[in-house]
Amino acid sequence: MLNIQNESSQDAEFHATYIASHMGLDENALDVSVLAGEFVTIEMPCAEIVGMGSLDDPGAAGCHLDDDTAIPNTMMVPGFLGQDFVCGGIYGCTLTPDVDDLDDDGDTEELVIISDGMQRLMMNGGVEGHMHGSSPGMMGPHFFGGDFLIR
Repeated sequence: MLNIQNESSQDAEFHATYIASHMGLDENALDVSVLAGEFVTIEMPCAEIVGMGSLDDPGAAGCHLDDDTAIPNTMMVPGFLGQDFVCGGIYGCTLTPDVDDLDDDGDTEELVIISDGMQRLMMNGGVEGHMHGSSPGMMGPHFFGGDFLIR
């Protein structure tokens, strides 16, 4: 299941995505409307990866506000089966103001979608707080050599 919370002042349409290998290897999408200040829990098939917006395109729209503003999925770390949730369990995300300035752009009022996975990574010491592969950080050696939007 996916718990979607909208802490903004506008209604929003979230673009839930998932890959469930028993349904094929293509990305599946489900649009979910959530009223301002409300949350919705939706049932999804058991999936290996769950996210918002395109799973292979960081920065793609994870949701759209009623005024058609697109909110990128940059801080919506996808959830992985067995690591972040179990089949039938709940994985959550929240549309919220970026009060902690996670993207380090100085704007603490812009909206971001934060996932349970991102919150766990931040508790582990942030983006560079642990290792994947031979280099520090959640992106391992890929973090320092590309167009990753947090840098």
